Parts: sequence; structure tokens; C-alpha cells
Amino acid sequence: MTYVKETMREKHLAVKRMLFSATFRAVLSALTIVCGVLYVVETSSVSTKGYDINALQKKITELKQENQRVEFEVAQYGSMDNIQARLKNLNLVAADKSEYVTLPGTAVARR
Repeated sequence: MTYVKETMREKHLAVKRMLFSATFRAVLSALTIVCGVLYVVETSSVSTKGYDINALQKKITELKQENQRVEFEVAQYGSMDNIQARLKNLNLVAADKSEYVTLPGTAVARR
């Protein structure tokens, strides 16, 4: 068995031939185009998500303000002054004397 050893010059020429071949340049060009297209698509996707996030943050702010307004209305509606004013409109009469009924022999819990 004889092995043919390539010289450094032959290896260098083989690499040069490969780098300057039409196939290599076509593959390199296609790879560059694919990477460029992927970059543009990803950049577009990220910027779109940025707009979506911004819109959602504005919606959160609006909902927080609405929540504070509703909580204020609930507190105002439940205030003692408001309740008493509404009771006056119902024409209710205040009770003079309260009577409580106690039933003999009723136990809540037995042992």
C-alpha cells in the first residue's frame, strides 16, 4: 500500500479552488440571504411584540384607574351618611323598645 502524501502547496491550491468555486459561492450567498431574511423577520416580530406590550401596559394603567374609581364609589355608597340618607327615603320608623325571645331548653351543643 502506498500512500500519496499531498504537499502543503497542493493542499493550499485545493482550498483555493474550493473557495473560488461557483458552488461554494452559491451556497455562501444563499446562506447569507437566508440569515438576512431571518434577521428581518425576527426584528419585525420583536418590534410588533414591543407595540403589543406597550398597549397592554396602557390598558393596565386604565384598568387600575377604573378600579380606584369604582372602589371610591363603593366606599362612598357604603358610608354611614349615605346609608342614613337612603333610609330617610324609605319612610322607615325607628324601633322604640327591643324585645328578645328566649326559648327554654334549647341548646346549641350537647355533651
